[in-house]
Amino acid sequence: MIETDSHMFFHCTLPTQVWLTSSPALNTAALPPEDDGVQHILQTILPDHTNEFLLCKALTTMWYI
Repeated sequence: MIETDSHMFFHCTLPTQVWLTSSPALNTAALPPEDDGVQHILQTILPDHTNEFLLCKALTTMWYI
């Protein structure tokens, strides 16, 4: 498997477990496995009306992953 950004942040074993245990939980199996997919995945998991707290939480989770 090629280590793409979407794989490292969403599809690898550790990130999958992190997202499943986050609140709200995120099932990463339904996310697109594109090579440069982080931008697309963020648009998928964060709707246009996302509040600042949820956006910061998602970005902080990605930072620690």
